[in-house]
Amino acid sequence: MTTPLQSDDPLAGLFLPAPQGPAVPLRYRSGVLTSWEVSTGANVVRVDGETFTNLPVMPGSYLGALKATDVVSLLSTTDSRGITTYVIMGIALTPPDIRAGRASGAQDSQDGMQGEIQPTTGNVVSTAYTDVLSAGLTPQVAFRSMSGKAIIHWGCYLVCGTSLGFAYMSFEIREGSAKGSGTQILLADDARAIINRDNSAGGGDIQCGWSYPVNNLVPGAFYNVQGMYRTSTGTSTFLNRTLIVDPK
Repeated sequence: MTTPLQSDDPLAGLFLPAPQGPAVPLRYRSGVLTSWEVSTGANVVRVDGETFTNLPVMPGSYLGALKATDVVSLLSTTDSRGITTYVIMGIALTPPDIRAGRASGAQDSQDGMQGEIQPTTGNVVSTAYTDVLSAGLTPQVAFRSMSGKAIIHWGCYLVCGTSLGFAYMSFEIREGSAKGSGTQILLADDARAIINRDNSAGGGDIQCGWSYPVNNLVPGAFYNVQGMYRTSTGTSTFLNRTLIVDPK
């Protein structure tokens, strides 16, 4: 590449060798991000064995893709006093890296909020959680979280056909983007369920929903979620089954 002449380009000084002396206008460096808080930009970076806390950050779409242990690109300047200042300007990704699209502002179809509604009436007689209903389907959603976090929203109309019986809707999370398959990493559970207790046979109808935050997912990995149902006794009925996943 030909070096630009100062007389031709007023920005040529950025590309020419630094002048002699202690002051250096601009340099490129890299460092290792040892701590990162995406909501505030708080950071700790190691540069040549030295630790720097809360370096200035140039905002950009790459911020949501950063995580501890990443190599970050830095701009540095050294003033006439010999004091060097670093600014985090981006993330150094080694292809192939699934975060490259996120860093450029692009999104996979499964990166953003996903949802599904199954309105058909379906019955369940199982006292253990199941995804199988007598009619209709359970909602299933595949997603990818770049930060390893997501919020699960679910809801439905639910009622038990037996007096004082309970109807439950929960959810499970599996690894992979194939809906309904993969290793289970979060099982359906009464502690994460919407529940309706019938006071008289079929007389305690309700339609409701709930949300639950999920952490400790692998950043960038694919997962799938599906609604799960059970009854405490007899037959429970479910319709307007809704499932929404909001990856963070």
